[in-house]
Amino acid sequence: MTTQNYEPKLGLVKERMEQIDKIMEKFKYLPDVQRKLQGAKDALQESEEEIMHYYDITDLSKHGLN
Repeated sequence: MTTQNYEPKLGLVKERMEQIDKIMEKFKYLPDVQRKLQGAKDALQESEEEIMHYYDITDLSKHGLN
């Protein structure tokens, strides 16, 4: 599960996380909805981490460090 302390690095991801948080607050008494929204946040975080890792790798190759 996504930790509450996770701070997105990309602006778009931060916006989407905030949108999901607002929706989660609206539906806080519906556990099924909460699980699905938490799954969306987890997937979004994982995608961002993969993107950032990819850019780290491509940055290394640009500088001949790979």
